[in-house]
Amino acid sequence: MPGPGSTPPPHPVPAPVAAQPKDFVGQLPPAAPPPVPPPAPGPYETPSYGRRGYAPYSGQPSYDQAAGYPPPYGLPPATQPDPSALQRRPEQGGPYDPRDPRAQEAQRRAERPRDDRDKNAGKPYGWYRVLSFLVLVALLGFANIAPLPAMAVAIAGVLVLRMADKAAKGMEDKRTRRGPRSGDAVAAAFKTPLHLPGAVLVTVLLSGLSLCAGGILLGVLIFAQPDMAASRAIAISAMAVIGLLCLAPGSGAPRRQMARMWGAVLPRTGAALAGVLILGIFAAVLVGLSQKQPPDTTPLDGMSQDLESLRADVHDRLAEIPGI
Repeated sequence: MPGPGSTPPPHPVPAPVAAQPKDFVGQLPPAAPPPVPPPAPGPYETPSYGRRGYAPYSGQPSYDQAAGYPPPYGLPPATQPDPSALQRRPEQGGPYDPRDPRAQEAQRRAERPRDDRDKNAGKPYGWYRVLSFLVLVALLGFANIAPLPAMAVAIAGVLVLRMADKAAKGMEDKRTRRGPRSGDAVAAAFKTPLHLPGAVLVTVLLSGLSLCAGGILLGVLIFAQPDMAASRAIAISAMAVIGLLCLAPGSGAPRRQMARMWGAVLPRTGAALAGVLILGIFAAVLVGLSQKQPPDTTPLDGMSQDLESLRADVHDRLAEIPGI
């Protein structure tokens, strides 16, 4: 027996048992999860129709494919285009700020054409043409009463309307660039005399052509119509000159300015109808008065008598020629 101070011998350890397959149940590594499907295309993405590449052919499968394991977990290949590349990038300078003076100015410029269209949409431009036509009829009736003063009034009116048209076009250009202001009309009125030289040149040219045409018509009427009075021939020639000044090519500026004047004075249909009624009565009175009395050649009182004597002299000269 061992003594009191000695160490007891160790107990015998049984031999280890051989490992069995059932002992490893629950200790195998987990299988890899299935692959994640690619993301669906965004609302603004379009599939690319370009030429796609092909994967290189591999005659011998890899170890994982031969073993039957699924592919390892990972992100899908980047086959879809970047959605951010198809979207419009924000402009430089930060997000839109409605308090920005530049943004407010751009908004006002965008609203100006719409305001002008809304303002002009309610104007009866058809009645404005009727009003201008009635003014022309009244002027022709006045020419049948006093031909020479009527021509002077027509030439002066065309000159003034042409100057006003140039000033109004300048005002419209300024309003388009910087917007309407309260003093634009006053500034245009003060600048109207500055356009006098150009308006005078154009009016003199067109008036000279119209007067030449009227003189030719007067000669034809005097010598081709022996029974017609010289004063009546002068009146018809004056009406032709007025018609050419108001309707011939080059008269667009006066007619355009006349429409602007009607739009400023009679902006509504009711007021335009009242103006048509008043001008129609006035034109009818002038035309009726012109039919009751012969034309007056004031301030050239002896013009008709001179033309009558000229026509008589020409007929006498022609009568002296044998065979005529």
